[in-house]
Amino acid sequence: MLRSVLAASVLAVMPMAAMAQNSIDDDSRIIRQITLADLEEVVTDLGHTIDSTGVVGDVSVRAQDSNGLVYILEGTACGETGRCYGVNMQVRYTVDTPDYVAINDANVKRAAVSVWHSGSTLGISRYLILDGGMQMENLGVNVRNLLAIAPYAMEVATGQAVEE
Repeated sequence: MLRSVLAASVLAVMPMAAMAQNSIDDDSRIIRQITLADLEEVVTDLGHTIDSTGVVGDVSVRAQDSNGLVYILEGTACGETGRCYGVNMQVRYTVDTPDYVAINDANVKRAAVSVWHSGSTLGISRYLILDGGMQMENLGVNVRNLLAIAPYAMEVATGQAVEE
């Protein structure tokens, strides 16, 4: 009898253990809306650190990757329930004197992101619309792409990039 109870307990715990081992790299859940908890999950599954939440809205996370690059994930087109139908991803730099020709060049050279300037901020962003659904894994891929492109886009936008 005791063996049956132990075996049943082990079998009941196994699916939970398997779920806990999932990472964003094999997360095939389809999401059509995103919450603050989802954004936090993306950051932690990527192995990054959450610095704060609610920075640019209720559904937003300020995070940092292992190289110290700070970024923001912001839910957009949100309803009253805290569920959002879009995600804006941003890396922001402080720039004293913008070179608008170079910023335009960065936009052309890195079409996967938008490079923009406002005040003293040079931003590199990527926007996702979730209406038709997207795998959670793809959301992580998009964050990784932004973080890979942002430093080079900043160099191009400030005229510091080595010619390709």
